[in-house]
This record gives sequence, C-alpha cells and structure tokens, in this order.
Amino acid sequence: MVQPPPPTMLSFRDQTICPTDGSSALRTAGPDWEVYTSPEQPSKPAPALIPPQSPVRPWSEPFTIMEDLDKPTSPERVQKQVCDVPMSPECALNPDWLAIRSPEVTFKPDLDAFLSPRQLKSCDVPMSPEPLRLCADVPMSPVMMSPDRAPGNDVSMSATPAQTTTAVQLMSDPWDDGLISDLLSSLTPPLTSHPRCITWPCNLPNISPKMTMSMGNASLRVDCVLGEGAFATAYQATDPMTSERMVLKVQKPANPWEFYINTQLDARLHPDVRHLYSNVRSAHLFRDGSVLLTELHNYGTLLNAVNIYKTLSDKVMPQPLVMYFTVCILNMVERLHDIHVVHADIKPDNFLLGERFLENKCFEPENMDHGLVLIDLGQSVDMELFPEGTAFTGKCLTSGFQCTEMLSGKPWNYQTDYFGLAGTVYCMLFGTYMQVTNEGGVWKTNGMFRRNPHSDLWQDFFHTLLNVPDCSSLPDLQSLRCKLTSVLQQNYSSKLASLKSRLVVLLLENRRATRR
Repeated sequence: MVQPPPPTMLSFRDQTICPTDGSSALRTAGPDWEVYTSPEQPSKPAPALIPPQSPVRPWSEPFTIMEDLDKPTSPERVQKQVCDVPMSPECALNPDWLAIRSPEVTFKPDLDAFLSPRQLKSCDVPMSPEPLRLCADVPMSPVMMSPDRAPGNDVSMSATPAQTTTAVQLMSDPWDDGLISDLLSSLTPPLTSHPRCITWPCNLPNISPKMTMSMGNASLRVDCVLGEGAFATAYQATDPMTSERMVLKVQKPANPWEFYINTQLDARLHPDVRHLYSNVRSAHLFRDGSVLLTELHNYGTLLNAVNIYKTLSDKVMPQPLVMYFTVCILNMVERLHDIHVVHADIKPDNFLLGERFLENKCFEPENMDHGLVLIDLGQSVDMELFPEGTAFTGKCLTSGFQCTEMLSGKPWNYQTDYFGLAGTVYCMLFGTYMQVTNEGGVWKTNGMFRRNPHSDLWQDFFHTLLNVPDCSSLPDLQSLRCKLTSVLQQNYSSKLASLKSRLVVLLLENRRATRR
C-alpha cells in the first residue's frame, strides 16, 4: 500500500493529466477578438441577443474582450458575419441575455430527442446475466438499444428497473478523445444546433480578472478566479446590466461533452431534482477551447468544510453531519445512475454548498432542498450511448481515483462512482484521503473504526462499495441509505439543526476571510 505524504491542507487532484504539447498554454486573441481600453463612461443597456430570421444563424456581433481600467463601455463593433448551423425550435427560455433565441426553421426535429449515434464495435464476453438498473427512455435520450429493446417499449420512469439477461460487452476507454468525437458527431440533430450552444470561428482569447467580455450585444465582467484545474479555469463573472453573478468555466481544449451531458440531465431528470446537479446556461465553442456559463454557488464545497474542521478542536466533521451528508449524496448518485449516467469524478470538492443549504431547516431523508450540488460532469459516461451491458477496462489517469476494479484489472461501469462515493464519505469521517488494500481478496480502507460508535455500520458501508462482485451484481444504494437514515434519526435527530447552524457560521466566516 503506497502512503502519499499527508497534505497540510487537504485537496483532491483532477482526474486528468495536463497535456505536454502545450495545448493548455495561454494563447493570444484570434482575429475575431479585440482588446480595448475602456473610457470612463458607463455601459449603455444592450438589446437582447436576437439572431436574424433565417434558417442559418449568422452571428453579426463579435465575441470581444475589453481590458477594464475604470468603467467599462461598449467597444466599437466589428461588422463581420459568422455562419453557424441551423437551429431548431426550443421551449421558451428565461428572458435574460443568456437566453439565445433561435429563428424559425423548415424542418421539425425535436431538440429533446437526440437520435442514437452509430453502433460501436465491442467485444462480447459471456458473463453472468446482469440485472441492469434501467429507467425509461425519455425525450432527448440517445436511443442506443440492444436488439431485445425495440423502440416503443418504453416504460414510465417510476417503473421497476427491468431484470434482463445480457452478455457484458467490453470496451476499453470511455474517455478516449476519438470515441467522444464519434459519439458527438453522430448525434441527430447535432449538439451545435441547440439554442444554448454557440459556435465562434476564432481561437479562445486570454481571459483574466478585471476584464469585460463582450459577446455580441451582451457583456460580462470577469471578477476573480474561483479555481483552476488541468484543462479548465473557473471565474466568477457578473452581468453589469442585472448584477447577476455566475461562473465562467474556461476549458482548453474545448469540451462540448460536458454541455451534452447537461442536456441529458435536463431531459431525463424530474424537474424537482434538477437543481441537485450543475446547470450549464450556455456553451460557447471556439476552435481551441470552450466557455461554459453555469450557476454560482457561494459557500464552498464539502472539501472546504472538511478543511475547516481540521483547524478546530474537532479535527473532523461531527458524525451526525457526516451521516446526513452521506444520505444526501447516496440519493444524488442513485438518481444519476437511474438515468444511466456515470459521473466518474465523484470527490468532496465536486459537491458544492449553495443558498439552499443556508436556508434549509428540514432534515427529512427525502427532502431535496438540502443544498448540495454535484458539479463537474465533463468526465461523465452516458451509458445510453453504448449497447446494453457494456463495461470498460480502461483506467483513469490519477491513481488515487482508480476504483478497485481498475486496480485489479476487472471490468467496471458504475463501480467508479461507488469508489468515489466511498472516498468522499471517508474524507468527511477522517479528514484525510482514503487508501485501500486487498487482504485475501477483500478490499479494505486504511481507516480505524474501533472507537467509532457505529463501526459495524461504516465497515459494512465501505465493504459494500469497495467489493462489488461484478457488473451484474451492483449494490443497492437505497438500502445503504435506509440503514444510515435509521441510525441518524434514532440517535441524532435532535442534534442536526444546531450542528448544521454551526457549520453555516463557519462557512460564512471562511468566505469572509477568503475575500480579504
């Protein structure tokens, strides 16, 4: 068992490795971008972005950046037409500048019904029958079906998952660039025809704080950097017309896959639970990068909470809060798997705490206003795009995030999320990274549970998530959730409110200290 040096401040690495060809280096603005020095004059209200009424969407306003000195103003616009793909009718969007409306078109495809890409070649390996966790095919779901699932046999989303007999089909790497490109290019209608997906015929310009970005007739003030990864940097940005704040996720190279997954969540999830996952308002695709505009959640992550407790006498998060958050996380992952999406990057810093967390005073297990939000779906796997029973043999590039199946060379699909779930809960319990060892064919964590009043419960929890027999015998997350809920309600129901209130105060204090 490899023991990495304990960090001073706990942090989790990205699942990807930065390329060595320099593609992530900053690049200068392309020919369709310009940098302006803003005179001291306030911006005039900009009209809404309304594309001309034509089947082809010409984008006459350039995507520009203004270097802010004192007060930003609108730069002189370069009149240059850029043709994009035809757009399809879409349901009414919110009346803000991000709601990019599409013109009338002559064909009538439904944007909530992407058709399936071509069938991928895979290797059939006979294994034990797999009871798949299926939900109904819903609008906008790719209709990649095995021969025994003919169109028209859809059932309601509330139906019991079907128990079918299928041979596992092995594929290597679900994150392969060529595979992702093939899947996206096979969508009908294409992803770029979505009214919230905008294509720009230039390179991604340099973006930095204190700049004002001009996108057509609209603008965004870039406030500060929120976080950086191997392929993406997240900025806080403000709409100067409405003062609304949001997140600007700048990616190099471009990652339209994350926006695709977002469209699938919109289509497959019930509206009452859509807020549990990050929501991309619009995607802007460039030749060498992309910009996603997403919601801002102000109060940090579960990892921030873990690090706050490490500085106190507690040293670790109180166990009632750990149980409460675990119940919430299990529910979120369970719902994601029910719509056949594998997140594939579950970790404490991908669970954000938003306004709902501060406002929520209900601790019932089925309450969906707990305030946790699962973000960063750029590594997600849409199992609807593969034949039924598909499993993978590839490994993620960061060893600390390799599930036990990857470590032992076994096929996997949903297991990578079970491992990430176990690692997140372990981090809350112990305030450090989870490490695993194989003892006599059984995977165990390096945690010591002897002094824990619920040691049997937690040991069973980790054993279940780390020792999945195969892709045909996936654990029942609802059963785990019910066990934790029962212990939580019997032992800690009266303590949750005060513990949560204390955490809210700690998060607010940490937020103020970070801003100084």
